[in-house]
Amino acid sequence: MGSTEDSLIPIEHPFVRIPRGKIRFLAVPIAVAALLLMFAIHILVQRGPGWPAFAQLVLSPTSQHATSALSTWTTKNRDRIAMVAKIDFLFGLLYASLLALAAVSAARGIPYSPYCRFGSTFAWLSCLIAVLDVPENIAYLNMVRGHVHQPWPGISASSVIVRTVLLLAVLAFIARTLLVARSSKVSSSA
Repeated sequence: MGSTEDSLIPIEHPFVRIPRGKIRFLAVPIAVAALLLMFAIHILVQRGPGWPAFAQLVLSPTSQHATSALSTWTTKNRDRIAMVAKIDFLFGLLYASLLALAAVSAARGIPYSPYCRFGSTFAWLSCLIAVLDVPENIAYLNMVRGHVHQPWPGISASSVIVRTVLLLAVLAFIARTLLVARSSKVSSSA
């Protein structure tokens, strides 16, 4: 059996092994697919209940709030949001993959900095964001099909909150790392 030190070694994200020049080649088709799905989601929500009504459902922590949010929706609106939830299973994987690629790529921009070590960690957090998208989408599917009782509204609202916090953390890491890389290049060229 390994020592405690062995068990504390972080598991490297697989994207860390992608050669520098290949990240763009992976990111471009993933970004195109994600944009197409985002466009489809936007059209479905707009032609369905609309963004304000959908946001009301997304942020409904209780059965009463969710029931109130769904009360004015037609069957067609519910069907469109069910389709959005299904599309979002794939969209979640795509945008989490883009975030993970961006985290790894940003960390590579400053190889001798402490930030470099965290690229893999934030890539894994991006994967967790995709994982949290699954129960959220399952909750939406249940709620639009009439199962508005707990735990579905709580699962959906909790997933959104945790996912948003993780998303902001990953985006902050990427932005901060890119700024540090840019400032180190500027200072080394001066």
